[in-house]
Amino acid sequence: MEKATMITVGLSTFNLNDICLYKYTNGVLTVQYLVPNKHTKVRKEMSLKISQDEFKEFKTTVDASHTYPSLFFLINPFSGTGKGVSIFKGIEEYLQCMGVKYAYEITERENHESEIITTRTDIDDFDTIVVGGGDGSLSNVINSSMNRPSNDSRIISPLPCGSGNGIAYSLYHDDNPLTAMCHIVCGKVTRMDGLIVDHLDINKQYYGILEFEVSYLSSIDFASECIRWLGAFRFILWTLWYCVKLMCTKMVVKVKKVKMENFGSCGALCKKCVSGYNENITYDYTKNIATQIINRHTNPDAANAECDGWETLADKSFCILFLNNCNFGMPGIEFAHNAHRNDGLMDNWILSEKNATRLRFLGFWICAVLNVFVPKYVSGFDYFRSSAMALRLEKEDVLGFDGERLPPGKNFNIYVAPSVYRIRLCTL
Repeated sequence: MEKATMITVGLSTFNLNDICLYKYTNGVLTVQYLVPNKHTKVRKEMSLKISQDEFKEFKTTVDASHTYPSLFFLINPFSGTGKGVSIFKGIEEYLQCMGVKYAYEITERENHESEIITTRTDIDDFDTIVVGGGDGSLSNVINSSMNRPSNDSRIISPLPCGSGNGIAYSLYHDDNPLTAMCHIVCGKVTRMDGLIVDHLDINKQYYGILEFEVSYLSSIDFASECIRWLGAFRFILWTLWYCVKLMCTKMVVKVKKVKMENFGSCGALCKKCVSGYNENITYDYTKNIATQIINRHTNPDAANAECDGWETLADKSFCILFLNNCNFGMPGIEFAHNAHRNDGLMDNWILSEKNATRLRFLGFWICAVLNVFVPKYVSGFDYFRSSAMALRLEKEDVLGFDGERLPPGKNFNIYVAPSVYRIRLCTL
């Protein structure tokens, strides 16, 4: 018998594939569903009163058309404005009504996510790890998960509960947790690029997804933590302060530039990211992934580095140096124009000391407030794509990686890791 593809509820008719979440409370059915909108999918909500029998029929029909993944939640109650637990409680109502298998832990201290990932023995019994926090929480989980032998990377998806939520917004084009859950519960498993930072001074590698920041931007990220209670607004407020305080970092920058191409806007329906950078690329997840990525490149300090595409930038002092794997750095603020989650490249924009003026910094702040891409509207920036970058700082400094502080150092190499991660997303 052919399965139904449509369902009528009240006066509304839905494609069954569009329905992602539902709950039935006090005679009211609430449905969360996704509909295509240009290059992404947007969430819609519908609520109506129906009888218990009508709900049973609805549930039977919808559940027959879906296979729900089992989910392990890590909830950080301290991220952003501290609403992680209340957000999760609201999501639980849907999961329980739908019969989705899940478990959860609420973190109690800094880096507790890493401890849970490495000590719990049942995590691999779940299909997907859902990280309820900010970009830093996701970074902790990824680093703990990648540092263990496996047949493939764990499926890890963000649930936005933090200040930045840049990764979640880049994936879902929305920072509403219900939108994230729609993608997580009903999405397909798809690939996503990562970033590898090789901290040469301490001989340690770090995994990430979103961004790597040097000088001015890393200072904004960490100096503004004293007003974390303001949420994402703390970044904009601190940026305004830096408009009157020009700071520069002296360093030598080497880069493997890639020809700029316009693949269009990235989103859940992005055809470029579904096909990926290189379908033939493979990793041995039983061994160190970072080493495999690094070994694909010639050492940037080697005599023959130019033969592998490495070039040294002429400028030796920079106000802003920003490396992005995703197009949004936080909700609504486009940090990398047309960056893609799965194209094997990172988008970079830099502002050298010779081009840094207070007027340009004010333009930077205005662009951040208006949620527009800075280099497109403010002159003096150099914007390019690359597959790797090497930084040799004159003085030891603290740099930021996905919103987390790296140990102080002077020598860093950053590499793109094409299609290294797995996430859930309602794609084509």
